[in-house]
Amino acid sequence: MNRITRTIASTLALAVASGVLVIGAPAAGAQTLNDSYASPTLLPSQTTGQVAGTNLGATLEIGEPSLGGNGGSSVHYSIVAPASGPLRVSTAGSTYDTQLGIGTGDSAASLVLLAENDDANDSLQSEVAIDAVQGQTYRIVVDGYAAAQGDFSLSWNLAAAGSTNDSFASPTLLPPDMAGQITGNNIGATHEVDEHQVAAVGGASVHYAITAPVTGTLALSTAGSDYDTALGAGQGASAAELVIAAENDDVDDVRTSAINIPVVEGQTYRVIVDGYQGAQGNFNLSWAFTAAPIVNPEPDVDAQFLSLVNQARSEARFCGAQHMPAVAPLVTDPVLIAASMAHSVDMATNNFFDHAGSNGSSPWDRAAAAGTTANSENIIAGSAEVADAVQGWLNSPGHCMNIMKADATRVGVALASNPASQFTNYWTMMTGA
Repeated sequence: MNRITRTIASTLALAVASGVLVIGAPAAGAQTLNDSYASPTLLPSQTTGQVAGTNLGATLEIGEPSLGGNGGSSVHYSIVAPASGPLRVSTAGSTYDTQLGIGTGDSAASLVLLAENDDANDSLQSEVAIDAVQGQTYRIVVDGYAAAQGDFSLSWNLAAAGSTNDSFASPTLLPPDMAGQITGNNIGATHEVDEHQVAAVGGASVHYAITAPVTGTLALSTAGSDYDTALGAGQGASAAELVIAAENDDVDDVRTSAINIPVVEGQTYRVIVDGYQGAQGNFNLSWAFTAAPIVNPEPDVDAQFLSLVNQARSEARFCGAQHMPAVAPLVTDPVLIAASMAHSVDMATNNFFDHAGSNGSSPWDRAAAAGTTANSENIIAGSAEVADAVQGWLNSPGHCMNIMKADATRVGVALASNPASQFTNYWTMMTGA
């Protein structure tokens, strides 16, 4: 049986550190491969997409048009329109004050700009739109205001035949993955008769459907979108029957949206992306499911645990090299059970194993929050069996001493299970004087 245990008493402090690997854009001074108009980065010939890039170290070529009259650090892209229709290109989500242009031409000197932009949508990022012709090659130039440089995001969306998921009856099916992200647009989308108006501000809605892989919570966000979004989610067989579980216009003082809804494994949920007062544009839609932990799956966990622990306390034993005499039995304390449960649920939900809670709380903090005091805490992860948890603690000197504490009179234990977490089952035991 694989399991992992930790113990803490009043005089013991514990800290855990972790490392994070971040992979990002090229470092300052790195040579940009698409600085030359003659060597553009080729974008895939698809109706929507997004790439990350940088203009660090880029220059302006002789004869190249200066975007807005003040560019000077341009990089170049090329795309063949896969269909005819409105083509929007955006640098929303970039780290600096961008400029953006799109046009046609075989050389920098012959480039004919069809559209250019400095600031769009009350931001320092840029957006251009043209009527694209199928098969035509378009050149996209990303620059910076007054030759500013940095890392950027470049997205494009060709609404060749309008949004294909404008109708509630024809949603785009999202994969039932625990987390994911897609790009889309609501350009040309409409509001159906009897359709719910998202956050009381929508008017250009597109529709998605996703089936929950777990019971728990679904978080949805349009962060990174290039317009003022509105977002809603719920269940219903038709637009008129849709029951909204949550909806949002703006979150955290930005113009994108985020919501959380409870979900049940196997059930299908409908997601609506709209725009404030019918605003339209390109959006990012991300989702993440969090499995709800199962609390004390066996109804008699408390009774089983109390019996085993008091049996252990009734006999003198060695905890490692330390002899521990027999001590009086414990009684179950519902308040310590609540404090233990809070920590087991925290570990199972947030996929960690430590005495420090996800919010930095200590066992003593959690006991105080529940309205009591504690003098020890044991945790163990792995098995869902009460006997395995107790025996695992008795086999560990520190845990064993906590069980045999003479100044403990009360005890609470809890188990939370989450199959999506590393160890699945997480036990917490707290004692108090």
